[in-house]
Amino acid sequence: MSASVDENRESGLKAKIWKEMKSFFWIFLYLYIAFGFYTLAVGIAHRQDGMGSVSHGFAAINAAVFGKIILIAEQVEFGRQLRSARLVTLIAWQSFLFTLLLVASHFLEHALLSYFHTGAFDITQDLGGGGWLGLLMVSLMMFFALVPFFAYRVLSETIGPDLFHALLFKKRRARP
Repeated sequence: MSASVDENRESGLKAKIWKEMKSFFWIFLYLYIAFGFYTLAVGIAHRQDGMGSVSHGFAAINAAVFGKIILIAEQVEFGRQLRSARLVTLIAWQSFLFTLLLVASHFLEHALLSYFHTGAFDITQDLGGGGWLGLLMVSLMMFFALVPFFAYRVLSETIGPDLFHALLFKKRRARP
């Protein structure tokens, strides 16, 4: 009896791990594309100003780190305070909160890196390279990049993933 219980527990754990890995993959891919376009735009601006190129490693590393942050935040139901609100409100709210979380994580990351390199916390890192205006612009870009992400997740959760997937990806019949 205990062998079958252990097997069920193990298969349940494997299924949960697989589900989390798939979720992380899609979050990572989405963020990598968003950060990749941001990195590309910064690289173009740097080239026009005669500066060196920007590494796309930034996009991959940040997508992995922020993807894990999003997974953890979802596990603790971060941003779910307005579950009964209109869908548009919930999508905007989650996009806003996760933008704040990702910007705060970015500053924390730079503070920790500066501590390991210099022995002192330094949070003077300009996000976007332009002081408060750069911070605002990057935050707005992140917010609007997260809106489709959370729209997909909220709509899928609301009507069920199977129906949502069918609505998006199944071929529709032509109307007469």
